[in-house]
Amino acid sequence: MDGSNATARIAEWVAQAQFEDLPRRVLEECKSQILSVIASVHAGHFSDSGRIVSRTVKDWATAKEATLMPSGERTSLHAAIFGNAALSMALDYDDYLFAGHTGHSAVLTTLAVCEKLGKGGKDFLLAQALANEVGGRVGAAALLGPLNGQMCSYLHPICGAVITSKLMGLEKEQILAAIGIALLQPPRPLSPAFFGSDAKTLLASMSAPVGVQAAELAANGLRGCPEILEHPDGFVRTFASTPLMGAFDGFGKTWLSDTLCYKVYPGCAYIDSIIDCVLNLARQHNIDAKKVRAV
Repeated sequence: MDGSNATARIAEWVAQAQFEDLPRRVLEECKSQILSVIASVHAGHFSDSGRIVSRTVKDWATAKEATLMPSGERTSLHAAIFGNAALSMALDYDDYLFAGHTGHSAVLTTLAVCEKLGKGGKDFLLAQALANEVGGRVGAAALLGPLNGQMCSYLHPICGAVITSKLMGLEKEQILAAIGIALLQPPRPLSPAFFGSDAKTLLASMSAPVGVQAAELAANGLRGCPEILEHPDGFVRTFASTPLMGAFDGFGKTWLSDTLCYKVYPGCAYIDSIIDCVLNLARQHNIDAKKVRAV
């Protein structure tokens, strides 16, 4: 398939998907992802930027719809997503799959929306899995483009729209509208801010709540572009130098959740092998760090 109706196919799949459709191995990966993301939130809470975000978000809303971690304080749905997502990225402990860092929204947006709506574990796992599958495919479709990794923060609005649409029980046309609204103005981070400031912590925080709002608006009748992904001037052709529209094939058959990976060390995954090497050298040769003059 050429991806010419990608947006509609996503909406149809999300509308029809049931918990029973999820393979057991996908459910187990979702559970591992939940543990990984919540652990990253707790770790990020103790970082300097994490403490700043936690203090700030507490003053944003008086509603008691969802929980801020790890303090357990209650706040509005959108503020909870913002605060928790920031902590999950503060130390770069986030998980990833092919092709995107979806956990910030797939887990934390789902957690907050489920809490507000009173949804249970099966609903949680289904919405989480759908967000991973859709988000990963959007990232794959724009893989050959100017952005990669965490900078693909445009994944979080569509993940948030998918999650909220499913948990609210929206129909196909409403989900289609929610996706169109969510990607009305997809974020494009700037390299100096990403590589040179604490603001990187906010990449998912600033974009994930947009998807929730998009679904809420669609539920009330607002329309979005029904071909926002595949339109000649739409998302993929704007964000990809070589669009890979085949990424939107295989819903319910090929599971990107199978590619989920989890970080052992805080930081970019590219440094894992280096850290392993240094630790092995230190253990094998009793290296005295004080005597190391150069690497």
